[in-house]
Amino acid sequence: MSAAANKSTDDENNNNKKQISTEFPFRSNFVEGTPEDVTKAVSGYHRKLQKSNIPKLLIYGEPGALITEPVVDWCVKNLSNLKTVNIGAGIHYLQEDNPHVIGLEIAKWYESIAS
Repeated sequence: MSAAANKSTDDENNNNKKQISTEFPFRSNFVEGTPEDVTKAVSGYHRKLQKSNIPKLLIYGEPGALITEPVVDWCVKNLSNLKTVNIGAGIHYLQEDNPHVIGLEIAKWYESIAS
């Protein structure tokens, strides 16, 4: 395959990923396994994260919107090299709910992986 053909395929893959990312909020009333393309993408991300030993930081609030207690529990049980930080009360815009704690926790986490 030529370099031009590879570039075209890479561009198409990137465009598909962007489309899924930008459509997700509008298609997030999931029924088991649907929409199929989003389910496939998210399942792929889960598998890659489970296989990866790169350092991960999960910042969450309570009660949370997307990152709820069952999601945090799944991450703790299934993801290696994961640090979790509960910033307290928060639903969706955690960076607005507690920006200073988030900044400090990111800095502490980064320092721990950089040393």
